[in-house]
Amino acid sequence: MMRKVLVAFALKEEFAPWRRRHRFRPVSVSQRSISVATFGPTEVYVALTGAGGFTAHRFDDVMARFTPSLGIVTGVAAGLRPDWRPGDLLAAQSVCAADAKERIPGDPTLFDLAVQCGAKPAAALITLPHIARTMGKKCAWQAWGTRQIWRAFPR
Repeated sequence: MMRKVLVAFALKEEFAPWRRRHRFRPVSVSQRSISVATFGPTEVYVALTGAGGFTAHRFDDVMARFTPSLGIVTGVAAGLRPDWRPGDLLAAQSVCAADAKERIPGDPTLFDLAVQCGAKPAAALITLPHIARTMGKKCAWQAWGTRQIWRAFPR
């Protein structure tokens, strides 16, 4: 039986390394840019959903259309922690928008597996509707994130 996995990238530039390494073909069944490749018994669908938390409904739309057994949201982290370096793979226990009103929990089993495979653990990742370009903005988001983590995981 063929399994389906959906991977969401915000931007085509984030998907480009995958596209270069594997034979993805376009699927023209949606307004979204969707591609698929087969890896053994698994079909991997890739959707370009756009940047920022306000695009989350696009992922839900594609999930409903393809009904995969697993969905993975990817992104480029701004690296607000000094131990997060360019090229590191992060696995988040949850993802939230900047207002932190809603938190989307990750699957604990997949989180543990990703960390065992070398991903760096993150309690929470924050999705922003824009890039924090200045050091001042990055520092402000870092402080905000630290406060959120202490609230979520008090000692």
